[in-house]
Amino acid sequence: MGGLGSGRSGGRPTVESSLALPMRTLLEHRGERREWAGELTYTRNGYPSGSLRFAIRLDPESYSGVVAVRHQRQSPWGDVEAPEPYAIKLTATDQPFGGLRWWLICPLSGLHCASLFLPYGARKLGSRQAYRLGYVSQRQSPHDTSIERVRKLRKKIGGGDNITTPLPLKPKWMRWRTYDRHVAAIRAAEGPLLTHSLAALESLRKGLQRNA
Repeated sequence: MGGLGSGRSGGRPTVESSLALPMRTLLEHRGERREWAGELTYTRNGYPSGSLRFAIRLDPESYSGVVAVRHQRQSPWGDVEAPEPYAIKLTATDQPFGGLRWWLICPLSGLHCASLFLPYGARKLGSRQAYRLGYVSQRQSPHDTSIERVRKLRKKIGGGDNITTPLPLKPKWMRWRTYDRHVAAIRAAEGPLLTHSLAALESLRKGLQRNA
């Protein structure tokens, strides 16, 4: 991670590394109100990564609204905070079976969006298209994808990020049948991981031979 435009191997910033503001999250605590305020907090890898304060007003009769936001981004290089709150316009469209669906209007592109994002180094929330955000999955090698799959499967039975440690024992609350099913899925996923690991080692060996 780094400034805007950074990413793995100097690529684009990603959706996953950005603060996200989904419209559905703003509406979760609405109730019957047309005006309300709140604060969202964000974490990344278990550490605080930012916060966003908002005050929102909806006018269903005119299919319009506005949300005032002020955000603070925490990073290893220091905090980045909007100098003052700024407004993001909202709009609504009719639902097929009644009711309205609300959209955020991107301040940068004018697109109607379900979510806006704040990458590292950015000063305003914007659409995924405006910031040309990619997805981590698009930038992972087959080896990286295999590692991530094994890691996710191991976490279902209480494993950590280190996939080289022995499998955890069955959690007390988990049935043996469920535990055995998870273990079988882990073993099946380890096959492709081994294949990709051997391919990566072979590629490294060839590269060392060329540079020798």
